[in-house]
Amino acid sequence: MAIMTVNNEEAGDFRSKPRWSAGRKMDVVLRLLPGEKLEALSRELGVEAHRIAAWRDEFLDGGKESLKGNTASTEEDKRAPPRRRAKDRQTDL
Repeated sequence: MAIMTVNNEEAGDFRSKPRWSAGRKMDVVLRLLPGEKLEALSRELGVEAHRIAAWRDEFLDGGKESLKGNTASTEEDKRAPPRRRAKDRQTDL
């Protein structure tokens, strides 16, 4: 059985690509909103179009905080005590 390999130095490992900060993602999304073409932006930045589209959708759903990728949006939210269920609050009455 012959094994065929492709030597494409540009492809690289997906883990070798830099991570994008929430601010950089937001800058990309803000370029899309006035009408810049997704495909052109994808080629320019070297980021898959589906990834940029996901950033856009996340931003439209929740603003810059949603692009950070964590569930707690602020330090205050992280420190806040867990919310009690309505059922638990009713037993206190």
